[in-house]
Amino acid sequence: MAEITVKAIDSAAAMEEIVKRLGVDALIVSTRKVDGQIEIVATNDEPIVVERKSLAEANDNSKRPTSFADVLSSKVVKTKKVSDDTIIDQDTTNLEKTGFEIIKNMREELRALSQLIDGNEAKTQPVNTDYYALKASGLRKSSETVIPNFDLDASLTENSKAIAKAFVRGHSKNFEDSDIFFVVGLDKSGKSAFIDKFKLFCSEKLDFGKVHTFFNVTGASDYNNVATWFEKNNKRDAQLPKRCVVEVNDINQFETQLYRFQKINPSIQYSVINVVEAGRSYEYLVNNIRRSTLENEYLVISKLDTCDITVSEISAILDLGYKCSFFSGLVENNEGLYYARVDQVASHIVALAEKHKEG
Repeated sequence: MAEITVKAIDSAAAMEEIVKRLGVDALIVSTRKVDGQIEIVATNDEPIVVERKSLAEANDNSKRPTSFADVLSSKVVKTKKVSDDTIIDQDTTNLEKTGFEIIKNMREELRALSQLIDGNEAKTQPVNTDYYALKASGLRKSSETVIPNFDLDASLTENSKAIAKAFVRGHSKNFEDSDIFFVVGLDKSGKSAFIDKFKLFCSEKLDFGKVHTFFNVTGASDYNNVATWFEKNNKRDAQLPKRCVVEVNDINQFETQLYRFQKINPSIQYSVINVVEAGRSYEYLVNNIRRSTLENEYLVISKLDTCDITVSEISAILDLGYKCSFFSGLVENNEGLYYARVDQVASHIVALAEKHKEG
């Protein structure tokens, strides 16, 4: 016996998928509403031999339902109240029905629904192909809930812009006022290449002057060295504040060490920069990237000169609670690092979704 579970935005879409996968003789096991969607469990098990309609009956338009509601309404038993304690069935034949007869009727209703879908497409509400193109390109249902102004009925351009606005983090004064930038990321994520670019970016675009770098910071003594260097150099010349970039080597200790660092040095302003390489799957990202837990966390998508970011990656980043601040490549230090832009991301999402519409 093959049993499947189908979720869709409405009953019609769910039934269409069931008919497509199991055929018109599928048996509905259960129907319920889950997280705003319709979930239907169906099977192709054959508990009885179904009496098939003649071809003439199947093609008799006068006997076909006109809408999905008509199909479902046939299952509602009409009742009337005799007294406060007694309710009887107006259709007395239902009292004599066995479970198998009910199943038989449901199969016939499913067959009728299939005819409605296949033969009366003009009467059904058109599917928003723009929305399904986004879904096909990798947008997750979980991400839709964190995207303001996302609308199932909106155009591809409108929803792509909504996704881009939720994904991109604009210029932040708190970021630019930071004294220390802690750079974290998985091995081979492009941290070192980003740091080289970021130091030049700080000097030329943010006018920070010379930026010091600490590499392979791991334990408490390393974090103490960072704080000592900062206090010592800024006492020398308060008019020219010194800033540093810290490459975190042990991400497992990071949050514990950062909490300790902040408690000991409450006056030091810092930002956390998370470097995530492009080209990873949704599952890899949500299972391996630490979730955003701090207000002053910023995200960099690296290695963008080797591959483009996908919609499923954007979904994963949204689900992890991040917004993207920078895009970065692996080219020369004086290029390949820039602020993420809403218009650029929106256009990229449209282009990816359009490929699925065409295909």
